Amino acid sequence: MQNLATLKKIIYISIAVIFGVIIFIERRNKYLEYHQSEINGRIDTIYNYRSYDMITVKKFEFKIIPLALNNESDFIYNAKSNDSLYKKADNDTLELVKNGVKFYYTVFKW
Repeated sequence: MQNLATLKKIIYISIAVIFGVIIFIERRNKYLEYHQSEINGRIDTIYNYRSYDMITVKKFEFKIIPLALNNESDFIYNAKSNDSLYKKADNDTLELVKNGVKFYYTVFKW
C-alpha cells in the first residue's frame, strides 16, 4: 500500500513538471518570435488574453507582456487600432506613436 501511494505521488509530480516545462517552452517561443521580429506598421487588432497583450500588425500576431518605460499608462489601455508601432529586430524596446506622441515599452522575457 505504501508503494502505491509513493508511485501516485511520483506520477502527479511528474505530470506537474511536464506541464510546467510545456508552458515555459510556449512562453519562450512566443517571446523569441517577438524578439526576433521587426515591427513597423499600424496596429490591426489589440486585446488582452489572460496576462498577455495580443497585438496584430500587418497580419502578424504577437503575444507580449509590455512594461512602460517613459510613462505610467499600461500598453493595453494606451494603444488602439491604427496607432503606429515600431520595433527593431533583436530588440525589446517597443515604440508606440499615438497622436504624434511617442510612448516606449519593453517586454518581459518570459
